[in-house]
Amino acid sequence: MSGEAADRFDRPFSGVLDSSNTLYISDQNNNRVQKWLAGASTGTTVVGQASTVAGMDSNSLDNPSGVLLDSSGNIYVADTNNFRIQYWPQGASSGTTIAGITDEASINSICTKLTIVQVTQLLTLHKSMDDFDNQVTLALIKRVSDLLKE
Repeated sequence: MSGEAADRFDRPFSGVLDSSNTLYISDQNNNRVQKWLAGASTGTTVVGQASTVAGMDSNSLDNPSGVLLDSSGNIYVADTNNFRIQYWPQGASSGTTIAGITDEASINSICTKLTIVQVTQLLTLHKSMDDFDNQVTLALIKRVSDLLKE
C-alpha cells in the first residue's frame, strides 16, 4: 500500500546500501529520499521535504529517479523533473546543484531528463568520491552538457 507516512513509499525507484547496511531509497511520488536503518520499521527523510511536496528549491526534489552515496555518506540525487543532479552533504538540510538546471526558467530549454544510469556515468568520472574538487565538478558539468545535447 502506497502512502506518505514514514513507513510507506509511493513509487520507490532506486536504492543503495551503505557500509552499515543502511538503505537509501528514492521515493519518486513522495519527492524524497528515505533512509532505512537495518531492522527499522520506518524510514527517515534525508533528502527532500517531509511534506512530500515537489519543488525546485535547494531543499526540495521533484520525482527523484536515482540515489548514490560516496564513502563519506554524502548523497547524490538525480532530480528528474528538475533536470539536475543534487549533492547533499551528510546531515545537510539542503542540497547543491552540481550539474544540470539551476533555475525554473532554464527547464524549458531542455528536452531530455537525466537518469540514474547517466548519473552513474557522471560519477565514474571521479576516481575517489572523498575528494570532490573543482576539476571534477567542471568535468561533471561538461559531461551533463554533452548528455543533454544527445
